[in-house]
Amino acid sequence: MVMVYTKVSIAAVMRSQGRLSLIWTGASTQMGSFLGAALAYLMVNHLKFFRDAPWCEEDQGEITSVLV
Repeated sequence: MVMVYTKVSIAAVMRSQGRLSLIWTGASTQMGSFLGAALAYLMVNHLKFFRDAPWCEEDQGEITSVLV
């Protein structure tokens, strides 16, 4: 919720600065989203930072992911 409020507040300030600054704000927001998604994809699928926990026995808890 804090992130949404921050983005809306920045957009409101940029709107008063003119159309071009609002376009740059949107472009930088999209670029940040892309970079975050690409980083998460690389960490999970290629760098193997996360892996499945060993299969649990009947008397243990749920299966969870483990950070390596």
